[in-house]
Amino acid sequence: THTGSRASPKAATLVQGVGMVLVAIGRYSDALTIYTIAMEIFEATGTTATPAAATVLWNMGQLYGKQGDGNQALKVFALAGEIAHETGTAKTPLGARLLLGTGVELKKRSKYQEALQKFDEALSLLKQINSANSELAVEIYWRIGQVKGHLGDTAGELKSYEEAQAKGTSKGWRAAVVLAGVG
Repeated sequence: THTGSRASPKAATLVQGVGMVLVAIGRYSDALTIYTIAMEIFEATGTTATPAAATVLWNMGQLYGKQGDGNQALKVFALAGEIAHETGTAKTPLGARLLLGTGVELKKRSKYQEALQKFDEALSLLKQINSANSELAVEIYWRIGQVKGHLGDTAGELKSYEEAQAKGTSKGWRAAVVLAGVG
């Protein structure tokens, strides 16, 4: 274990920062190890039911998904979602990211209706918290477009892509639009 006697939630947050750097340079396996250490620190300090721990779990879910372990990604997203509900952060951008991550994993499994439901929930949440014009919304609209394309709804697909592009470019987020694949 990496917790030692001086473990604190702040240490876990600092460790998480190292994980984020590793992700940025493409060292996903190392980042996952670091995030696991952060969770061990949260557990040792009795602070697993915090927004910070839910964020670490979200990061882990993203990495499991990138590494092709969709089952583990879904488990981690579900756990993070439980924590988000417990801590009152389910109705924040974190909650929308968790719904998005879950939807992405469902889409990979060709569970398009379930994925679309998660994306719609994420978008609805962003509208509730006045974040419907965020970069996160751009990605959600793009994902909705992908799913609608798989479902044969060409008009819905195009409408979603156009919405993503309009939101992204109106805010000057050209990079977000390009990254989302709609630029």
